[in-house]
Amino acid sequence: MPLPDASFDVALCQQGVPFFPDQRAGLQEVKRSSVCSSRGAGCSSAFWEGETPYTVAMAAAVERHAGLEAATTLRKSRACPGPETLQYLMKQIGFRNTTIRARTIMRGLPAAFDGRVRG
Repeated sequence: MPLPDASFDVALCQQGVPFFPDQRAGLQEVKRSSVCSSRGAGCSSAFWEGETPYTVAMAAAVERHAGLEAATTLRKSRACPGPETLQYLMKQIGFRNTTIRARTIMRGLPAAFDGRVRG
């Protein structure tokens, strides 16, 4: 990131880690400045690795209607390391006082689109 060290007090990352071309390097860059000061804090959220019924269904629908490339992008967005792996990686990089909280969120979804155009 084109930012000087210790630029911020807080760094937030919403679903970004899976899209870092090199997850270790991306997290290291956040740590560099933490793009935060030494007393700064960070918060990140991400879908954990693994195939959930939602991801399987969404990827299949996206592939069917938008193609393999779009479905691959969707699958990649669910490719964040699991909690233990991420905790280990962050400690290796030098983050202190890290806490990983894995949560399962159950969501109800509306009925699937039946293909009819509504106007």
